[in-house]
Amino acid sequence: MRVFAGAIAGAIAALAFARFRKAWAPLAPLGLAAFLLLLFDVLEIRPQLFTILLLLLLDRGIGDGGAPRTKAAWAAALGCVVLAVNLHGAGLLLPLFAAAVAGGEWLRCRLVRSDEAGRIPSGALVGFAAAAILASAVHPQGIAIHRYALEASAFGRRWVTEWFAFSLDATRGSVVFPARVAALAAFAGAGGLGLALILRRGPRGALLAVPPARWLLLAGSGALAFRAMKFLWLGFFALDFVFRAGKVLAGAREPRLARPLSWVALAGAVAAASFLRVHPSVARMPSTVAEGSYFREPVDPRSVPLAAARFVREARLEGNLFNFYGWGGYLIHALGPHLPVFVDGRMFEYGESVFRDGFALRDWRKAPDRAREVVARRGIGITIFDRVWCPPGGCFGPEWVLVYRDLQAAVFVRAGTENERRARERLEREGVPLPFTEYGAARGSPPWARENAVLPEEDLRRLEGLVARGDAASRMEAAKLFDAGGELFLGSVEAALLDAVSIQPGHPHAHFNLGVARARMGRVPEARDSLRRHLEIVPRDVEARALLARLERGG
Repeated sequence: MRVFAGAIAGAIAALAFARFRKAWAPLAPLGLAAFLLLLFDVLEIRPQLFTILLLLLLDRGIGDGGAPRTKAAWAAALGCVVLAVNLHGAGLLLPLFAAAVAGGEWLRCRLVRSDEAGRIPSGALVGFAAAAILASAVHPQGIAIHRYALEASAFGRRWVTEWFAFSLDATRGSVVFPARVAALAAFAGAGGLGLALILRRGPRGALLAVPPARWLLLAGSGALAFRAMKFLWLGFFALDFVFRAGKVLAGAREPRLARPLSWVALAGAVAAASFLRVHPSVARMPSTVAEGSYFREPVDPRSVPLAAARFVREARLEGNLFNFYGWGGYLIHALGPHLPVFVDGRMFEYGESVFRDGFALRDWRKAPDRAREVVARRGIGITIFDRVWCPPGGCFGPEWVLVYRDLQAAVFVRAGTENERRARERLEREGVPLPFTEYGAARGSPPWARENAVLPEEDLRRLEGLVARGDAASRMEAAKLFDAGGELFLGSVEAALLDAVSIQPGHPHAHFNLGVARARMGRVPEARDSLRRHLEIVPRDVEARALLARLERGG
């Protein structure tokens, strides 16, 4: 299969060169190099890779005309659409691409308002777009994918404050990060060239200089890229627009600058390739092909939950697993068959019901009862998900127990089950209490906490210094340290404050802070007990009395 993936890679490289050869000629090598850089990053994801190949084939067949010109081309184009949709969720790009190109051609015809020979009738354009959308809708998860794409395409302020920051977070993966940056640069370049084209030729002239379909594809791919974080595939559309707009602007300005600029850009691409460590992969190609491990790299610990899987394996946890779909393939390898995964990257094989149930569990706060019904129906007894995610009912509810968490992933098991007992035994061997907290791990077994990276190294060192002091004040300071981390670390806040009151039962503030933390965790009876104990020590505390009264009223 890896040799087959290499053959596909070569086909894409040839198609990319053929696709761009008519564009700004000196930049054709740069286009090929830039596209290959993105290709190296998705080489292990064969369904997406094949989707890109089909996309290029469809683009070659349709071109800027907006629809095929012959019956054979019509059949081939719709065949590409149907095949891609059935291969992978990324196949949604194919019908959207076909519809956008057809819509762009219709818009161009409206702008030109001519009856030139060979012009495709509006009915054919509409029919082609409708057939493409219908081909995707009849797939078992097609409707759900379309709904997700529609939601993902809605812009909002969150992409600036959350998704854009995520795309520039280098800790999320050693190779994915520069590929995201490369795609972001492609979108930024496309936006700049598009604006320059509009200012130079006006809106109508710009739409005719670069076919309207390419503007629609740039806008649509940009919406999906920035909202759904799919930069790796969608950067192709931005790169395509850059070449088209660059060709127009270069022809309108000074084409003599094209060749030296292309060599400078090509040098930059080579530098980027070195940064992406592409050349070692190329150098190993002959031997790795023979070994059947084409472009195989060691598992990046930042891309899959290595430590969390190791804990689950060592604790001998079993049962149906709800997991982040991007980790499914690794978890099948690491934990199967004792923990059947909920889903992996091959979502097309699971059907729409799994697709819907997965979103219901991931976003369970929108419909808690629906999420609990999914848990019961699917028999889910353990979760391995992003560290900031809580299972239905919340991180501190009575239904689930946190048994492990590091900087990447968290593991929850159903309360009162055999899994909880096994997890407790595993943690007890390290001196860590259950429920798991970062404070308990750092206090009970600093080497184990460091080995599993339950906290950043700097925070672990600071926490070790506080624990070594052994007084209530140091525990209060540790609780304050965790409280700054927000709701995620309330368990550690509680553990540190319980430590403080065990060292100094009459501490004037520890019981009050403990009551506040427990109230935030939703454990109201325990919060009331802590506040009553505080009022025994500080009877005139007005704030504590007001909070206790509110909790007793159910507020």
